[in-house]
Amino acid sequence: MLSLIADALDTTVEYLQGKTDNALKTSHNGSDDRDDKKYVDLNDDELIMSFEGKELSEDYKQAIIAMLKTMREGKK
Repeated sequence: MLSLIADALDTTVEYLQGKTDNALKTSHNGSDDRDDKKYVDLNDDELIMSFEGKELSEDYKQAIIAMLKTMREGKK
């Protein structure tokens, strides 16, 4: 499940788990070109998140953001 979230956010599982400070994928772990990266702000009210082609509800979006904030706070 965490790998699906990492893919959706275009980051790595290691970053989500707090094992690295590098949020960007590298050619070593799957990304070929940093110029092709898409950056999004999850707090953007106009951001539409989807999973397997289906739009996530606002509750799911807020749950993902809460999880990321908790993980980030755990690193401090």
